[in-house]
Amino acid sequence: MLLAHAKWGADFCEHIEGEYCCALWEGRDRRLILATDPLASRPLYYWQDRERLLFATEMRALMSDSAVPRELSRKSVAKIVAIQPLEPEHTIYRDICRVPGGHSVTWEKQRIRSARWWRPEERATLRLGSDREYEEALLAIFEAAVACRIGTDEPIAAHLSGGLDSSSVTTLAARQLAAQGREITAYTAVPRHDFTLSKNNFGNEWAHAALVAGQHSNIRHRRIDNDGVTFMDSLQKREMAHEWPIIASNNLRWFDAIDRDAHGRGVKILLSGQMGNMTISYDGIEYYADLLRSGHYLKAFHAAREAVRSGSSRWLAVANETAHVMLPLTVHRQLLDMMGKRPMRLRDYSLIEPAFAEELGLACIGDTTGGDFRKWPNSDGRRLRLFMLTNFQHVLGDWRQATRRLYNIDMRDPTVDRRLAEFSFAVPQEQFKKAGVPRSLLRRTMRGILPDTLVNERRKGRQAADAATSLAVERSELLAEARHLRNSDFAPKSIDLDRMEAMLESWTPPEPGKTTDQMQPIMALRGLAAGRFIKRYEGGN
Repeated sequence: MLLAHAKWGADFCEHIEGEYCCALWEGRDRRLILATDPLASRPLYYWQDRERLLFATEMRALMSDSAVPRELSRKSVAKIVAIQPLEPEHTIYRDICRVPGGHSVTWEKQRIRSARWWRPEERATLRLGSDREYEEALLAIFEAAVACRIGTDEPIAAHLSGGLDSSSVTTLAARQLAAQGREITAYTAVPRHDFTLSKNNFGNEWAHAALVAGQHSNIRHRRIDNDGVTFMDSLQKREMAHEWPIIASNNLRWFDAIDRDAHGRGVKILLSGQMGNMTISYDGIEYYADLLRSGHYLKAFHAAREAVRSGSSRWLAVANETAHVMLPLTVHRQLLDMMGKRPMRLRDYSLIEPAFAEELGLACIGDTTGGDFRKWPNSDGRRLRLFMLTNFQHVLGDWRQATRRLYNIDMRDPTVDRRLAEFSFAVPQEQFKKAGVPRSLLRRTMRGILPDTLVNERRKGRQAADAATSLAVERSELLAEARHLRNSDFAPKSIDLDRMEAMLESWTPPEPGKTTDQMQPIMALRGLAAGRFIKRYEGGN
């Protein structure tokens, strides 16, 4: 970093690859620069008054100074409970700011200036000679992204689901580690209870993951039960290390169970592929709409016809997909109403107190988008992906920070490597939707490297698919915890505790053969985790 700064000055971040946050003091000009990598893999927070600026990688460090106010941001709390994206520079506390990914914050003469230096959406489209050249280019960059994250001799593990992203990361890591004579532990969360999902989903990913592990003698495959520990045990363990409400609380038990097992085995690096669907495995769903928006009507028709002729899609599916992305929100919802499909509204996916949502101006947008983040930017595929990568960084950053604090494990995600992200933004969109096949580029790249079963799989893996059954066993404990939230001053004003209690009181395991409803468990656990965060902030036990 110092060498880059000596050569390029304040623009040094544009020439650095890797996961980092940094503070650099320019003594001659008495200027401080704070910066993070493009995806803010390492969080960095700051606070200032008239005379000084404090910065730290954890908000609790800032609040150890008595001058820093400890006041929640009502707007941030509302957005988290309503599952709506936060502004990248905001935090859960009103006066503490965050350095967004791909930004630098300069403090000079007691003034703050924030500048965005990473703009992948502005990169020129990459034009190569053939599909094969795109596949070869992706594989080369992907392998480099994995190589710089596996370390030299530290014990290493990986999340391994039945999906393309984690399977690709684990496979490429295993191949490179084998050349070094090293092993890797692969973790797969597996349900223990019966459940039924729709035909486009599957919930037990063990068989797919086992195919990947079986290809490499240096993979030690570990099975983790979705409910090996209770939800409350996991929540109490993790929440003391988290600085944000744990909104991914429905996956909390198996996620934390993996961390605990890895820690017990001395693992220091844990690989994942959490953000791959916005980089290497983007599904290209905006492709047809983007062509129409740009006036390429004939090209859009030919692309859709190719998808139908190849058997990858049907005309009705293409039309629905395009309308979903392209039409104004109100028009699309009216069409759904006419088709007898009730659109999702805010109360269908969030337990935010209605009056609180109305007060903060979130009720209308929550009803309109229906929890579909692809509707937020209302723009092309590039801007959608940038929006997703930018507005949910605080969730991943907080989880990684808490894992380091609790277990001394460094979580690393090759799919957010800067080189890989920039390549994916430069690749023409048709490469991600070739012949109508979603995530086509990664499927083609990994064919012959991953088992065909995974490459050809079109269904979506559903993690914690048996949550509705397994959590029914904990219903009385969860209900008691929900009732404790009424002792809070702010929780009843921000969270609909009546609905939460009603959900938990009527919570029963789904009938055999009946499709499992995952939304109510997700809503209840998210609300419970957010309520406990508020109580802890207030000083409640």
